[in-house]
Amino acid sequence: MKRRYTIILLVVALICTAVTAQTDEDTSRKYDAFFLEAINQRVKGNNDAAFDLLRHCVDIDSTKSEAWYFLAQYYDALKENDKAQRCVEKAASLDPDISTYQEILANLYLSKQDYPKAIEVLNRIYEANHDREDVLGALVSIYEDQQDYKSAIQTLNRLEVMEGRSTQFSLKKSGYYTQLGNKKAAIREMQKLANQYPNDLNYRGLYAQALINNGQEEKGLEEIKKFLQTNQKVWNAWFLLGWGMRRLCRWEQAQQAFLQALSCGGDKNADTYNELAICLMELGNLDEAKKTLLKAFAISPEDTKIISNLGYLAEKQGNKEEAQKYFTAVLEFDPNDIIAASELAKLESSN
Repeated sequence: MKRRYTIILLVVALICTAVTAQTDEDTSRKYDAFFLEAINQRVKGNNDAAFDLLRHCVDIDSTKSEAWYFLAQYYDALKENDKAQRCVEKAASLDPDISTYQEILANLYLSKQDYPKAIEVLNRIYEANHDREDVLGALVSIYEDQQDYKSAIQTLNRLEVMEGRSTQFSLKKSGYYTQLGNKKAAIREMQKLANQYPNDLNYRGLYAQALINNGQEEKGLEEIKKFLQTNQKVWNAWFLLGWGMRRLCRWEQAQQAFLQALSCGGDKNADTYNELAICLMELGNLDEAKKTLLKAFAISPEDTKIISNLGYLAEKQGNKEEAQKYFTAVLEFDPNDIIAASELAKLESSN
């Protein structure tokens, strides 16, 4: 008797399997027919019909990624952003190996400033294809915007493995290390470049700049002086020398360096005039400082550093109304400028 029941159960199981297989086949055929017709209508420009057909496709079989992908485009056109996002997410989850879906999803997250999810998707794209230098570049930019400098450095290290050491990578890493307070590593990055290309004087200049940026002004100034021995007409080398001198409050020496920078071609650069004006202010030559700042302003009229310095100069000259105008202008360009806001509040309270 038990044996008979066993045989009956086996027969029923086989029948159920056959029915399921037939049903799956019917569903697949039905889905394919509707999807092909949806694409046909889309090609003809009948978007309403295509949209309806695609929605029917996901009702028939929700495991096919392509219908979700095209539906996302229609929801996006209708400004139904949440639905569009859910459709892209569904397509990407169903076929994670299709990079197009992942890239669209990453861009979607970026447009919404959902950086953690964007980073997760971009890393997934890179893990699937280690040749994607563009993905690593995008990750570096995101990490920089998020001030996640450690992750930015790690990602740049990956890029260096692929592309080799470059000035751009070293400059970025040096800057990130500076932001992290790791001055030794910041200097080391630029020193590596200078050592790698000992006959390239540009790298020596960059190394000197890294030294000055990270508190080793005296050593940096020595490097610049070595550079200038054979490159006396390079204006930005004189600028860097002046900048280093200014940081050490050696105002007269800094002034001479900035004047030399102007004579060698730095007269097209607003920062040269701005830095020279700071030296002139410190030396008490306020009238000349104003003339110099106005030259900087003429070159770069929206530079808030220059406008702020015009405000400070007006204060030094006892012209509070003019100073207020300058600090107000700074805040119009940058409402988050704390220093300008503080100076303006101080001036207003003294009236």
